[in-house]
Amino acid sequence: MHLEREIDGKLVKVEWQLTSPFDPTADVEGEEGGQEYEATDFCITLENKSGAGVSFYCSTQTGEDHRYVIGNVKSFASKEEKESVSSYNGPEFEDIDEKLQESLDELLAEANILCFE
Repeated sequence: MHLEREIDGKLVKVEWQLTSPFDPTADVEGEEGGQEYEATDFCITLENKSGAGVSFYCSTQTGEDHRYVIGNVKSFASKEEKESVSSYNGPEFEDIDEKLQESLDELLAEANILCFE
């Protein structure tokens, strides 16, 4: 499933795989099940009209301080490079320079996507 919209001439897309709301750890008698929820992986892509852009591979997290975290960041110069299955998915977000992390967070904020880490 995906959501997309255009902001300032750039396409912003959020894609994720739907998951079942069924909790297999819930008791059949109606008692509450486990409080642990599986993370949902999703991808945020910002792309300009020429096909160049950046993708953020993210995952949801439970808890008060986290909504989602960024795993990898991939930049691409063309639609073909973006869709290539053999292309590099980029470095781990936590491994890149702090100033670059801040700049990427600002990029997401400009696209009205908030990052919580």
